[in-house]
Amino acid sequence: AVVSRRVRASGRTQMFLQVFATSLVLLFLGEAAVGILAFVMKDRVRGVVEEHMFEAIKSYRDDSDLRDAVNVAQRTFQCCGVRNFTDWQENVYFKCCNEGIESCGVPYSCCNMSLQVNLFCGVKIMEYETEEYCKNTAKYVPMSHLKDGYGKGERIYETGCL
Repeated sequence: AVVSRRVRASGRTQMFLQVFATSLVLLFLGEAAVGILAFVMKDRVRGVVEEHMFEAIKSYRDDSDLRDAVNVAQRTFQCCGVRNFTDWQENVYFKCCNEGIESCGVPYSCCNMSLQVNLFCGVKIMEYETEEYCKNTAKYVPMSHLKDGYGKGERIYETGCL
């Protein structure tokens, strides 16, 4: 009687092992397929990701959860914006045409701070004549218009996250 129970138990165990092994193989094949698709369609994937990142920049002040996610990403990856820090000109609060305190600036998460977080370190970091830029909205504020002491990673991250 003891032997027949062991045989039944080992048969059940073998069935569970086969189900587990099949699940692992299917999971691996699925991951491989997703990886291959991402590689083949990398330009399209990059375009979709870039579009969503720009939407996040535009909506930065509208959604606190989104703002926190953007801040964590920029601090973790030590980057600013999508392509570079001038992408923050897409946000109405940071745009140089704006008269607010954050105009011509970037969020604090773009700042290169080792120990202490300064929420105002990205305020008014660019020097720029706003009239020409505000009339031609397709034109970006050039990267060369950072105030002295801000460029080359001294005070802010200049490179984008994508």
